[in-house]
Amino acid sequence: MYIPVAITVDFILNSLIALWASVAIRRWNMLGALPYFYFLRWVEIGLYLWSAFEILALHRFQEEVKGWGTEGRRYALDAAALQDIG
Repeated sequence: MYIPVAITVDFILNSLIALWASVAIRRWNMLGALPYFYFLRWVEIGLYLWSAFEILALHRFQEEVKGWGTEGRRYALDAAALQDIG
C-alpha cells in the first residue's frame, strides 16, 4: 500500500509545483505539459537505475578514461595560450 500512496503524493506535489510556477509566470500552458514531465521523470529514473545496474552488477565500465585529452585539438593549451595567465 505504500507504493501507490507514495506515487500519488509525488504526483500531487509535482502538480502543486507546476500550478505555482504557472501562476507565478502567468503561463497556463505549463499545466498541459505536466503529464509529459511526470512521465519523462520516471523514464529518467529508469535509465539511471539501469545504468547503475550495468556499472555495479555487470561491470560494464571503462577503467581507463579516454577522450578527455587535448592533444591534437585546435584548442590545445600551448605557451602562447598560457602567457595571459601569468
